[in-house]
Amino acid sequence: MVSFVPPKTGAKLPAPGAIKKLIRQGYGRNQIAARFDVSPGRVSERLKELGLEAPADGTPKPDIKISIMFLGTREGVISLPRVSMIASMEKYA
Repeated sequence: MVSFVPPKTGAKLPAPGAIKKLIRQGYGRNQIAARFDVSPGRVSERLKELGLEAPADGTPKPDIKISIMFLGTREGVISLPRVSMIASMEKYA
């Protein structure tokens, strides 16, 4: 009996640009593999194909949330920093 072996296409892994972005954000091969439900070996192969390197275990940087509030005017909506941000910036004035 002959078993079907699908070709290596990297279909479960994101586009090269997305992989580069994850590496810049601090993700390692193991985190990328877990995120896309593939083996760490497959991630290593894909990185090698793309000429990229990543550590086995990375430390992803936390998402930074910027606190912004919006004000509606006759001309349209404008964004303003939150009061807490203005207060923290006063020490630099």
